Amino acid sequence: MTESGIASVVAEYRRAAEMAADAGFDGVEIHAGSGYLPMQFLLPGVNQRTDAWGGSLDNRARFLLDVVDAAASVLAPGRVGIRLTPESTFNDVHDADPAATCSHLAHELSRRRVGYLHVQDVAVSGWNVLGHLRPRFAGVLIANGGYDRERADRDLGANRADLISFGWPFIANPDLPERLRLGQPLAEADESTLYSGEERGYTDYPLAERSAEMNQPARR
Repeated sequence: MTESGIASVVAEYRRAAEMAADAGFDGVEIHAGSGYLPMQFLLPGVNQRTDAWGGSLDNRARFLLDVVDAAASVLAPGRVGIRLTPESTFNDVHDADPAATCSHLAHELSRRRVGYLHVQDVAVSGWNVLGHLRPRFAGVLIANGGYDRERADRDLGANRADLISFGWPFIANPDLPERLRLGQPLAEADESTLYSGEERGYTDYPLAERSAEMNQPARR
């Protein structure tokens, strides 16, 4: 990408934030993980540039932080969140020192007072994502990735995160919040139906049988 091309893409992020605000959204989340463009700039295994957008960690983080600043100029920093997947290798990204990358971003995003940092928590050899970020990021820390209720309660109770997000379990559990609240077992998604283009495996998972508690009149 040329300098003008980079400026154009940052402007597209700003315009996306404007459109989100016009549509009535409370905020936006910038996806800087899963091998997408911000992560490609961020990681030295992909970013081979020798100009001001590559080389040092400051330079490699510049694109993401410019995007964050662009969105924050429209919505206010507290209405901008950032999604990170430190151990993702999707699209052939890789980082020899993810702890250093996360530390730098935690400092810069704290300084900008963003709304939250949403991190896929993957325990890897030699370090732990949440344990590393918790003392380094001053804002709301959201953990994601492979959670059930027991693990979520454990991490929240230990103050390893402020919130837990769920994605994958919603596919097979359309009533996931109620199942978690009541401690009901979770259904497993049939991976053979994913991306099939049909409703099977997306909209045909049944609700769990409601417990007697849920059938009682609400107390006032």
